[in-house]
Amino acid sequence: MAAKRSNLRKPQGNAQRQALWAAWVALDNEMKNNMFVELKRAACVELKHSAARFARLGTSDEEIYETLFKLMGVYRQVVELGQEFDNEVMAGLCEVLSSRLKEFAEVYSGEGNPVLEEKRTILDAAAVQFCMQIDNIAARTEDAVKNDCLLAIYPHFQDALHHCVAKLDNLHSRTVTAMYTSFMEREWEELGNIIKVQIIALESAASDTITPVETILNSLREIYQHIGPVIHNFQKLLHLPPGRSVGLECEEFVAALGGAFDIQGESQLQMSNDNNFFCLLDKEVQRAIGSLQKDVKKAAHQMQRLVSSEKTLANAITKAFEQINLPTLQATCTNADIVKGIAETIAIKIESLQENMAMFDEESQTLLLAFSQADIISTDAERHAVQEAAREAWLAAPPQKTDIPAFFEKLLANMRAKKLIATHMDKMEKCCFRFKKDVLLFEICTFEEILTHSVSRIRESEIAEITAVAATLDAAYANLENLLKKNNIVAIRPAPHQQFNAFEHEVLVAEKLEGFNKGEIIKIINTGYKQRDKVILRANVVAAR
Repeated sequence: MAAKRSNLRKPQGNAQRQALWAAWVALDNEMKNNMFVELKRAACVELKHSAARFARLGTSDEEIYETLFKLMGVYRQVVELGQEFDNEVMAGLCEVLSSRLKEFAEVYSGEGNPVLEEKRTILDAAAVQFCMQIDNIAARTEDAVKNDCLLAIYPHFQDALHHCVAKLDNLHSRTVTAMYTSFMEREWEELGNIIKVQIIALESAASDTITPVETILNSLREIYQHIGPVIHNFQKLLHLPPGRSVGLECEEFVAALGGAFDIQGESQLQMSNDNNFFCLLDKEVQRAIGSLQKDVKKAAHQMQRLVSSEKTLANAITKAFEQINLPTLQATCTNADIVKGIAETIAIKIESLQENMAMFDEESQTLLLAFSQADIISTDAERHAVQEAAREAWLAAPPQKTDIPAFFEKLLANMRAKKLIATHMDKMEKCCFRFKKDVLLFEICTFEEILTHSVSRIRESEIAEITAVAATLDAAYANLENLLKKNNIVAIRPAPHQQFNAFEHEVLVAEKLEGFNKGEIIKIINTGYKQRDKVILRANVVAAR
């Protein structure tokens, strides 16, 4: 009965997603009707941006006017201060500057930077002409195919850009800019003459203390020194030929305007809850969120399997040590003390394993309990946030019909619940890894050291009882390695002359030895272990240097 219910759910889910896709296609077609409006806006923005970028003068022409405006301010200050100083030379200077201020007032056209306004007029005129060409293309295009449409517009964009930059670079055809530029250059020359001719007379009128005359002289010198570099830089740019060709590469143009084809998800009309597509999308999100309960159960099952696997392996290793039966030898027997020491070490290992197994059981059960009590299933606020995220993600990058399941999987992967499940799973995996590495493999590695250092001394004994002990211990170690292999844990034992690999090997000693090249392993000190492709313990080796 359960199987039948499961089979019924799948077609229902498919039907819901088919309805979602149909609603999206309808909305997408509706939005394409407004595509050229957004395209024109983006194209005009890019035209103005590119024209400003390729124009030779950049903002230097605007700076010319701003510097001229600043100069008039200095003139005004000098005239105001000069009226307080009774001097014939100063009176003549104020009269000259007043006439310059009057002339500037006659040509000044109001608030703002008139040079900048003139440039905007040129750019706006180019944009209007370009928009007319886009409208002609739109009238001939039945379907808003992104690449075909942009490729059709690209040549017109290039022409508009060339025309616009040429106008911006042609100073003589720009009445306002040419006028203020000429005014600025003439003022700089006149100011230089004023400073040269009247500077001595004015300085002789100044005392050692700060006076209005000194303030006037400093103001005139400072503005004169400021104007020079501005004019020099402007003239340099004016006579400099273009350093690069004007225009965008087709790929750059497509990349810049491609965003105009994206559905704008922030539109209140589109995001309305009354829209059929968004109603269906919200329902599909809620259905996907409901599947999180299955993920919680699956994660709990995986954690329990991890713990059970480690416990099973630990019990098998403990039993393998318990099955090592060593005889009690007479004290007078050669190497009896070695056998006794080995037996005592094995007893300690068994006790240590039992204690650590109890600690692992307690820690793992605590983690399982914490996971079962965690508030993993999403709150209403979180569900609402996921709905909003789904809308924005879909509008930003609409999936293909076959990619809808992957779309929702990616969406849920960013939820707190998914991250919380992953966090608890990570804690459990680390707990099991530590137990495996620091307890189980540690005991096996130290048992290998017994074989290397103690059993090697008795293996060639002529006493049958002693050699029997060595055989028993060798068989026990082979049994332990078989247990590990059954759990997909294999030994890392590099052979002599094998190249050192920092991922699997750890150098304890580096020495020079004839016949070995630098980086080659001379011998192994302790075996390493890895489970599938994950290294648990690196092999300790002696390597050539």
